[in-house]
Amino acid sequence: MFCDECTDLQKAARGCTSKATQPINLDGEIHEYCPVRDLTRLTSRYLAAYAFFSKDILPCSGGWGLQGNKGIEAVLYLNSLQNKSDRNKSKKDKTKKPYAQPGAGSSQASKPKPPTKSFKQGRPPPQRSSVRAKKA
Repeated sequence: MFCDECTDLQKAARGCTSKATQPINLDGEIHEYCPVRDLTRLTSRYLAAYAFFSKDILPCSGGWGLQGNKGIEAVLYLNSLQNKSDRNKSKKDKTKKPYAQPGAGSSQASKPKPPTKSFKQGRPPPQRSSVRAKKA
């Protein structure tokens, strides 16, 4: 169904018809056959419904209570998987160490500069007089 785009060589390598010649690593799980084989027409419909659900569009006309139970359960399950994936991704992003800043490891720590004196808000800074004092 979904393997129309694969060549015969790719189908053999990925395990579309028999055991894969090259195991597939999908999110850390090793598969010895093409994972697309597990997708059915119903699965693709649930994935399409989730795409609409993520845009706040319900799959069938009517409100929440008029939706099919299996469809809602599938969409909520896919949503929980997406949320779990997002949480894991944000945890990985937080654990990444930032690149070292130039001079960050030096013994001379740069001290912050003291704030400059500023005038209170609403008061413009004094203007220099453009009129020169007359010589007597």
